[in-house]
Amino acid sequence: MKRLKVLTSIAGILLIAIVTIFAANVLPVYAAGFSVVQHTEYTVYEDYVLIRKTTTISNNSKTQYISGSETQSLNIDFFSDSTTEERDLTLDSLKTSDSDFVLTSSDNVTKVSMAFELDLNPGEKKIFWIEYKDYQLINSIGAITNFYIPKQQIPENNNSYDFSRTFRVNISKVYTSEIFTQVEPVSRSETAEFWILDYIADQLYSSSIHIQIGDLQLYQFNITLSVPQTHEKNIFKGISKNEVTIALPRDYDETGQIVYIESFYPEPKIVFSDELGNTFATFLLDADQAYDIYINGYMGIQFGEKVIPDNALFSDIPDEYSVYLGEASFWEVNSTAVKTAVSNIEKSENIIEVVNNTYTYVVDLLDYDNEKYLNNNRVGAAAAISGEPSVCMEYADTMVALLRAQGVPAVAAYGRGFNPDVPAAEQDNHQWVLAYIPDYGWLTIDPTWGEEGRTYIGPDLDRVLWYISGMDPQTPAPVSHRSSDLFQMSNPVISFVPVESIDLVNTKPLSSFIEPRKESLLTDILTRIQLSIFPRIFDSYFVLFAFAGAILLASFFVSIVKLVVTITKKFSSNPTTVPNENSNRSVLVQPTQTENSPEA
Repeated sequence: MKRLKVLTSIAGILLIAIVTIFAANVLPVYAAGFSVVQHTEYTVYEDYVLIRKTTTISNNSKTQYISGSETQSLNIDFFSDSTTEERDLTLDSLKTSDSDFVLTSSDNVTKVSMAFELDLNPGEKKIFWIEYKDYQLINSIGAITNFYIPKQQIPENNNSYDFSRTFRVNISKVYTSEIFTQVEPVSRSETAEFWILDYIADQLYSSSIHIQIGDLQLYQFNITLSVPQTHEKNIFKGISKNEVTIALPRDYDETGQIVYIESFYPEPKIVFSDELGNTFATFLLDADQAYDIYINGYMGIQFGEKVIPDNALFSDIPDEYSVYLGEASFWEVNSTAVKTAVSNIEKSENIIEVVNNTYTYVVDLLDYDNEKYLNNNRVGAAAAISGEPSVCMEYADTMVALLRAQGVPAVAAYGRGFNPDVPAAEQDNHQWVLAYIPDYGWLTIDPTWGEEGRTYIGPDLDRVLWYISGMDPQTPAPVSHRSSDLFQMSNPVISFVPVESIDLVNTKPLSSFIEPRKESLLTDILTRIQLSIFPRIFDSYFVLFAFAGAILLASFFVSIVKLVVTITKKFSSNPTTVPNENSNRSVLVQPTQTENSPEA
């Protein structure tokens, strides 16, 4: 399952930097009559972000002042996995408003301290700023560039003076694609060189902000599954069959995910969908032969017109979604642990607020365990809430159980989330959550990635959906089989690789393969016979059957011959009679006596 980027080599989500809540800039203790305005500006270029932090302190009092010996600090934030080289590049690029500054490093923060130098008297103001290059807040993957404004910490001791905080993002027009953001800025504008997005502090105190440059992401995918030979080759090739069903990457409307198939090998017997829109390919294979199944194709993910509503009511949830409220294995909705947890989540009549409150609760409650990732065993929601180690499965299972317990239909989603710093071959499978929202549909929620400070609620182009589990977290399985032979199936090996373009000439939409899962009675009977043990017995013991049949046939012919001989002898041993022309009686004709004939 997906691993967070906590260790340097096994990253899950850097998605750069959603990182932890960044520390607020340290301020002197100001009294009433002072105002502090903080402004952070992010200028996004192709391979780095230029960050400029400015603090303006105004003395609006009539009698108070700030001594020139006081200092003001602004912070440079690093991520726990940033390398020494990355930190050195950032510090080498540092510029400040005061050339005489002091650097103090602690954990993942480098503090830049600058002196007031002169007393700040009534009616005066002082401006401090730092500027540096950051290489962690931006990444490109396939046709998409991602940028993150980290979640901000609410400054302390700001009630005694006027305080305001603003944020601006300047996106270079070298990017010609559309700009998508999960949190709408308070204003949008542009210059000849940049698109400009403005945010206020309240938008960043609750979550990070993800900005995606580009509106279409493309992936190439490959599925490989090895199916063993389960029956010895005998007389009749292919008389015995195994049936194997594989879950395929599927179409999904929230992210506009559309799948194109380039090839199936061998050709599937049928491609079908279930009630949740999951898509499967079923293969009918000869049991006396080993197979490598190959499925190749492409996917396009593109944002549509769907907008997450601000308010959604429980009364508007259709009755048919009540099946996604019940308890299941690993989703212990009725357990004491889940009920206790629900009692600690802030209540609301608005489903959107319930989702946000539950998300925050799960992220605060659970801690991602890297050792469990290396030796994974699913424990479920109740155990995770009680303190058992957690990875993405437990985050998702806990979120599903808590949402269901509050009356929000929820299911598990399986697929892939992409980290641009991890090679495609090392990307791992991931699990997240879908919650049903009236007038919207299934809403993507990823509490695991929330551990890095990013609130992941809503669609994303870095997410590939494989299949959805609705009734319990283990149904459907990624692969299943029917056979009278006993054998184990390994999971299919699936890879997704972001690409900049695709050629659809030799592909067909997945939807064009899908057909109703219905067979004629005769076909169904034939398939059941082929999967059963009877053709295997017949094939394995054909020689014995043939020998026994030959013996039976020979015995039959011998019996016939004996019968014919017996009848023949019977007729040949009886006297012959001829009719008497003068009467109705037959005249007995005695055999002619010879010299050697015995006397009568």
